[in-house]
Amino acid sequence: MTLELTTPTLAPFALGEWTVAPDRNEIRRGGEMVRLEPLSMRLLCLLAENAGRTVSRAEIIHRLWDGRAVTDDAVGRQIAKLREAFRDDARRPAVIQTVPKVGVLLLPAVGPVTRARPEPPAVADVPSASASDQPSRPQRSWLLFGGGLAAAGAALVLAAVLLPQRLTLAEDAAELPVTALVGVEQHPALSPNGAMLAYVSDAEPHGFGLYGRRLAEDDAARLTTPGFDGCKPAWSPEGDRIAFVRHVHGKAGCEIAVVSPVSLQTRVIARCQDARGGGLAWAGPAGLVFADRGDSRSRRFRLYRAPLEGGAPIPLTNPPAGSSGDTRPVYAPESWAIYFLRGVSGDVSEVFRLDLVTGRVSQVTQERSALLGLSSGGPGRLLISAYNRADLPPALWSLNLRDGRWMRRATGGEYWNITSSADGRVVVFERPRSRFALVSYDPVSKQATRLTRTNQREWFPALSPRGDRLAFISSRSGAQQVWLARPDGSGLKQLTFLERGYPEELAWAPHGRSVVMSWGVRGQYDLVQVDTQSGALTELSRTAQDEQNPFFAADGALFFTRKTGADHRLVRRDLATGQEQVVAQGVLRAIPAEAGGFYVTRPEQEGIWRLTGTGAPTRVAPFPALAPARNWTYREGAIWTLTSGGALTRTDPSTGRTQSLGVLENAFGSSGLDVRNGKVIYAQQDEFDIDLYRLGR
Repeated sequence: MTLELTTPTLAPFALGEWTVAPDRNEIRRGGEMVRLEPLSMRLLCLLAENAGRTVSRAEIIHRLWDGRAVTDDAVGRQIAKLREAFRDDARRPAVIQTVPKVGVLLLPAVGPVTRARPEPPAVADVPSASASDQPSRPQRSWLLFGGGLAAAGAALVLAAVLLPQRLTLAEDAAELPVTALVGVEQHPALSPNGAMLAYVSDAEPHGFGLYGRRLAEDDAARLTTPGFDGCKPAWSPEGDRIAFVRHVHGKAGCEIAVVSPVSLQTRVIARCQDARGGGLAWAGPAGLVFADRGDSRSRRFRLYRAPLEGGAPIPLTNPPAGSSGDTRPVYAPESWAIYFLRGVSGDVSEVFRLDLVTGRVSQVTQERSALLGLSSGGPGRLLISAYNRADLPPALWSLNLRDGRWMRRATGGEYWNITSSADGRVVVFERPRSRFALVSYDPVSKQATRLTRTNQREWFPALSPRGDRLAFISSRSGAQQVWLARPDGSGLKQLTFLERGYPEELAWAPHGRSVVMSWGVRGQYDLVQVDTQSGALTELSRTAQDEQNPFFAADGALFFTRKTGADHRLVRRDLATGQEQVVAQGVLRAIPAEAGGFYVTRPEQEGIWRLTGTGAPTRVAPFPALAPARNWTYREGAIWTLTSGGALTRTDPSTGRTQSLGVLENAFGSSGLDVRNGKVIYAQQDEFDIDLYRLGR
């Protein structure tokens, strides 16, 4: 079966004082910019196409959902989000009016819908206050490939961004194992002809070594010597060399190196800071392009060029504030471009493009999804693994950059670190297997007591105010849902039955009769209240921004963070009246402190800070800036933190004294934690294994 979803017109247009850029899901007025969800933008384009005419709800469902069965609430949700973006009052509408029993009308008072002068299609939206993504002077010496090639590359990305996106759901390919060892085999890299495979494994007691073998055989040879860890391999276009990130045991930093799989001779090309999680690609005459955290304060991944002849790496991108950085570079020789993933908000990442001729960066996708991996899928195509694009389960997709068509290649799990042959016919990927359950740890006795047992995943524990119930997130029913149990893990009860999206960050109301969760759908988060008796859901927020990290004050007021781009605000909401008040800016997560004020973490800053109504924030406890925001809490007069590596600490904020409580064995990196009577509840990983698979023909 083939299903095609066509987006209404994607050409820029003006709507009164507003400029609408559908290709970027943005509306602008003066210096103000608001980003819309893709579905909200489709609705706006549909209303603009029919300006002066009431568009029926049946027509909206037909155009936006391809006639699939959806409720009126789904339409109403998108209307509400448009009103939120335009600051339109439903009682006194000035932009969008709903006509009872008829449909929706774009009001003439907004002004005429006119075709706007389009902006250059290959230019990224770069904040004017910074030099983000602008090539530095040293880069100009190698951006010399000629105007004809630049025009060809611009035409290719123009097709991908501006043409209506079409979605094809084809029959999924079979998934066949490539490795079956106990332990970790990861970071696969196929040679251009698809016959040879390089990968990283911990099969021997010498750290993570780089291995090479024929894809069709099982006998692998180690390419790195003991004392050196290797990761992120990439084959040269000729198939005779492998570039990789190398770490020397006992030394800080890393190296970009090249090894011959025949002679095993290794040559260091450049130094790096922390490139293990970034990615690496050969880029023709440009040399090697790799992603590194660098030594900047923000610690965001950036793309760098390493000339094959050696020399200091040259920065290529500068992601804006609020981004987690640029990773997974992929070289497209037919258009002299590097495609890569950029984290834009929370778990959301998008595909971007770096033009090697002009140095310009442009956004290619507008999916509002958790994209997990990126690889070449052959000339003019990208392979993209996505967790939840188009409200569909995790799947592997092929994106045609010429016509914007998405074709699903496989579904059935998460696809990490994908790689393909030069023609896109052979595809290999990682398939992780992990499970984690809740554990209670006593720092005094050093004893851990298991609370739940499952072959799935359970995390983010939250104890009720009286300590008699434990809420947490679990996938034991097949999808992420909110569950309840007694404090000892007995009396399990599934509380939510969500058909899409995923819940995060639970907060109990002071009366204990409900919890509030942050609910993510296609990468956009809203707050939802859940009745702990009936499981009934009450929507508390419906905006184009991200509302996350909820918590309650003693007086019953709800606090949460609202994020728009790089802007993080702490907001107070009165649940009785619905009135909201911005309490502070620059807050990533907050928890009420004793005697008023808050303990907070701040974007891209280490530590936990005390925030009061007067004076500047003061740092009261250590906490890594790169640690998961949910892995700390304030309980029983102390600040408790759990790093990704499992280091548990307790800090007395009145004295600043920090006590190390040891390293929790196999602590899940994004566990979340809660504390009761000095015991810490967190998620412990019971199994972790990664094998390599390939798609069958």
